[in-house]
Amino acid sequence: MSHIFISYSHKDSDYANQLGASLEASGFQVWIDRRIDYGAEWSDVIETHLNECTAFVLIMSRNAKSSTWVKNELSRAQRLNKPIFPIWIDGDIWLAVESLQHFDARNGGTPPEKFYLQLAQIVPPQVGTEAALPDFEPPKLALPEPFEWCAIPSGTVTLSEGERTTVLSVAPFYIAKYPITNAQFRAFAKATGTEVKPSAFAGDDVPRTNVTWTMASDFCRWLTREWGDGIIWLPDESEWQRAAQGDDDRRYAWGDEFDAGRCNTRESTRKQATPVWQYPQGISPFGVLDMCGNVWEWCDDLFEIDGQAYAYARGGAWTSFQHEARVTFQAGFPTHDWNYDRGFRIVAMMP
Repeated sequence: MSHIFISYSHKDSDYANQLGASLEASGFQVWIDRRIDYGAEWSDVIETHLNECTAFVLIMSRNAKSSTWVKNELSRAQRLNKPIFPIWIDGDIWLAVESLQHFDARNGGTPPEKFYLQLAQIVPPQVGTEAALPDFEPPKLALPEPFEWCAIPSGTVTLSEGERTTVLSVAPFYIAKYPITNAQFRAFAKATGTEVKPSAFAGDDVPRTNVTWTMASDFCRWLTREWGDGIIWLPDESEWQRAAQGDDDRRYAWGDEFDAGRCNTRESTRKQATPVWQYPQGISPFGVLDMCGNVWEWCDDLFEIDGQAYAYARGGAWTSFQHEARVTFQAGFPTHDWNYDRGFRIVAMMP
């Protein structure tokens, strides 16, 4: 079977593994030397896979330039007339591949789309592979209605932060069809004896607001204990975007064009949070509702600014303009911060 050989310095293994995962998520067969079995003769295995590969990807860096292994692999690939795809992550362009088109990935992200397109002309990616669904039953939770799970199949998402773009594989999982409501959060507060600030808007089926990331995490821990078999948590950014976007990189949960009739943003002029079922026309490809507008939804991903913990949030809110409701838009708030436009939904997975 045709495959891609990745040549790299072990000092760049984090990037090499990220690239390998990105290529595999795009349907390519990849060989990387971390897959050598214990006890196998290292040089023989590498030589075999170099001889059999259809394309040779060189991770070009200062570390690789001083690696005898990488130099030998490149030299053999040239002798075998293998198509060579240099990816430049730091240092200088190598004289040995100066005449070849290289792909600039010095921002730390995956190479540009052109790299994948040109590689596909040499090594056709596998097609027709069915995405996997979760291989376990969703938890049955004693939460007030409306509550449903949506099964999200495995797939990939492209996360962008500034000039850095990363393609990530996402394993199958379940996500709540709606954000957590006032009634559901009251059940948590009653069961745990937790004192919480009142939600900004009344109504059992309105999203719970005035909730911090920490409080949302406590809610998840409570449900995890109630379930007993797996983990219930906040979605990370890749899971949230996968559930909202599906497979076609759409801008909004329903498609590429904004429509104020499909979500609760400033353009909708509602001026408050609305029931979670209010906008059925805003449904995502996997059947998830209310992912654009209404309330910002806390994600599991944390970062730090001046020693203070922040968490990402997605989806925009009733206070947001349309560009913030795009499924790729990122916001960040302090984890202890609460507001009248901030809520959350949950995911279920096995450990």
